[in-house]
Amino acid sequence: MVHSIKIGVNLHPSSVTKFPDDIEKMLCEFQKVGFEVVELPLHALQVVVGGRIMEKRANLIASILKNFNFEYSIHPPNRLNLMDVSNLDIQRDVFKSMIDFASFIGSSIVVYHSGLVYLDDEKKDRSYVEEAMEIEVNEIKELANYAAERNISIAIENACSTTKTVSDLSKLKPGYIFDYGADLLNLKAQVEKIGEKNVGITLDTGHALISSRHLKFNLLEQIQEISEMVIHAHLHDNFGRVEKPESNHVNLLPFGFHDLHMPPGWGEVPFSDILPHIVHVRTWILEVRPLYNAYHEAKEYVEEMLKRLKAEAAK
Repeated sequence: MVHSIKIGVNLHPSSVTKFPDDIEKMLCEFQKVGFEVVELPLHALQVVVGGRIMEKRANLIASILKNFNFEYSIHPPNRLNLMDVSNLDIQRDVFKSMIDFASFIGSSIVVYHSGLVYLDDEKKDRSYVEEAMEIEVNEIKELANYAAERNISIAIENACSTTKTVSDLSKLKPGYIFDYGADLLNLKAQVEKIGEKNVGITLDTGHALISSRHLKFNLLEQIQEISEMVIHAHLHDNFGRVEKPESNHVNLLPFGFHDLHMPPGWGEVPFSDILPHIVHVRTWILEVRPLYNAYHEAKEYVEEMLKRLKAEAAK
């Protein structure tokens, strides 16, 4: 059955160059396109500084948001990492403040990227990584209880492989990055260990394609395996190429390298095969970079896919 799905969009940090005017400007644009949900980047809002909520800034952002009828989810800073053992206190403070801000604006979902370990020290061996994963489990358990008191769910996002990513504990290499969440089944196992009702998975379609090609797992089989745990979705496209010779997306685009965050339909993500597995998810966020100026196109593509799914379900 295809439930009522709200199509949303992310406010990309690169859109906020003039604070806070650009936030209102982008929300106006999203309203014109007809989005129902906006995913807000915590770091670009400048509401959390040094792990603490800045009350004046939070009030300022809230005063802007109240002028619109969107629902909101919160995207974390990329550096938020509960497997960063040496900086665990500040990581915990930032996460907790993210929950507090979500509660303040009435959001019910906060996203968290699965934790990782940079294997830049010989001491970071298998036992170190396993302990870091256990620390993440315990930290999220406590944060989940804190979030549940505020009617907020935590959606852990699958990671995007790089050429230096390993997700298998038996394949740790010096100079590489251990990122268990690049493998969807590993992410599922970690969420099961956490075992809290308000903790699930954010399925990121673009990350999943790149990681499946790099780590050589069956994309659709893994998505089917985790589907019941998916509570939030990020939809965007790419060509599944793990190489990233530079960071400028404009220069990467002609060659189709890496995590381009293109509108669905531009690349090779098999949306017609993936979306039937997440029709129970209440919100689909189009995580498309603003440089493409393709919000209308992206939304129309997903709406057309939804129409087809509903038509097939009605047969």
